[in-house]
Amino acid sequence: MKFWQKTFIIVLLVFVIAFNLCMLIVMHFSYKEELRNVKMKALGEVHFIASSISKDIEGRNILDKMSSDSLNKIVDSYLTYYSEQGIMLAFYKEDEEIDSTFPDDIAQISGMEVNANERQVAIMQIGEIKNIIIATTIQGTNENYTLFYGYGLGSLEASRHELVMMAIMVDAGMSIVIAIVLYIVLNYLTAPLKKLAALTDKMSRGDYSEKIRIIGNDEFAMLGEKFNALSEQIEEQIEELKAENEKKQLLIDNMAHEFRTPLTSISGYAEYMKVAPLNEDERVEALEYIMSESKRLEKLSKTVLQMADLRETEQEMEEIDINQLEIRIENLFSKQRLYENVELNIAKSIEQMWGNEVLIESLLINLIENSMRACQEDGKVQVIFERISGDELRRENKLERNEREKKMVKQGKEWTKISIEDNGVGMSKEALKKIAEPFYRIDKARSRKAGGVGLGVSLCYQIIEAHQGIMEYFSEEGRGTMVQIYIPNGIKKDY
Repeated sequence: MKFWQKTFIIVLLVFVIAFNLCMLIVMHFSYKEELRNVKMKALGEVHFIASSISKDIEGRNILDKMSSDSLNKIVDSYLTYYSEQGIMLAFYKEDEEIDSTFPDDIAQISGMEVNANERQVAIMQIGEIKNIIIATTIQGTNENYTLFYGYGLGSLEASRHELVMMAIMVDAGMSIVIAIVLYIVLNYLTAPLKKLAALTDKMSRGDYSEKIRIIGNDEFAMLGEKFNALSEQIEEQIEELKAENEKKQLLIDNMAHEFRTPLTSISGYAEYMKVAPLNEDERVEALEYIMSESKRLEKLSKTVLQMADLRETEQEMEEIDINQLEIRIENLFSKQRLYENVELNIAKSIEQMWGNEVLIESLLINLIENSMRACQEDGKVQVIFERISGDELRRENKLERNEREKKMVKQGKEWTKISIEDNGVGMSKEALKKIAEPFYRIDKARSRKAGGVGLGVSLCYQIIEAHQGIMEYFSEEGRGTMVQIYIPNGIKKDY
């Protein structure tokens, strides 16, 4: 059973029960009030009749001694007069009935005990009609008399019956009207729930495009707004998941291709050495090519493992000695013949920085190596370490483009800024947009020749994320590239 149907039945039942209860209470008190009025009227008439009879008896006693015949005549005149008005009277002398207009089978009235100067009131069933019976005493000169008064309540019972029938008809009519009005109102009020149910059904089938519109400021309107917000969040998350899945699939496809290329070369040269008669120079050349491809394959596997480790493991942070870091980097690149025509300069105004030493070293090596690859003859690569405040960072680069960067700039009182600038070939705007994609190479031939695996920049971005930092690329074709890195000092909280 639907919600509006349950509400309809419950509200209708509550109304019918409450309405009937109120009508019963009203009818009960109305009947009691009318019965009280009848009793008061009857008591007044009884008092008048008793007083009149008492006066007649006393007047007759003054004229002559009261005889039975005289008493009967007095009583009979009253009984005759009031019987024409539908009132029953009975007159008793002591316990002896003098005269009566009550039915002969009514014996219970004689059993009503009445003391002197008192009245006894009772409701008795006579035939099919209820009657109000009043008994009172009349004090004579020498004798005591009892007067019984009876008035039928037929008209009162008829009025009550008519009132009950009218109440039943009103109850039925009001119930029908209330049922119709309640049906319309509940359908109107629960219309937003039906819209939400229909929208939920569409969402369950993957359609998040439609939004619900509920006019007003009530709870349903608020629920509709929350529902729309939830729908947008789910849609955004689904789009993000789709994009992430596409990236992962592209990464897997590229990895398969990148692993297959050196393996094919290694396998081909090995087969060539096995079946072809080679002289010593040709054999050495083939072995050098096999070793080169093996090293590239080893570097690729190590980089992939390092990226996986960054995603799954929390990295330990510590103070890093920049002097030692500088020495290791200079020693590394000074021994590589490939970059002997590129000048590397490292300048620093600080001695220490915060971070994971292994990751920071890997970050710098990747970025410096990319800069050197981009350089030609008389190439220069400049690396600068310095300390800046959050306010300087805000003014310098106008960051805080999202909530994460706002919180980082607000909480990072001091930042380590690392600038890596070269005078190489530079990059186009299109290349800058794709530079963080795994296995993306601006110059594929030159990158492979230099031993690149296409994961360096992606790895750098993951290292920066692990440090809660920011990395910005600035480049122009023919005018070189500059990378600016900002790493907060001592911040461990994730955003």
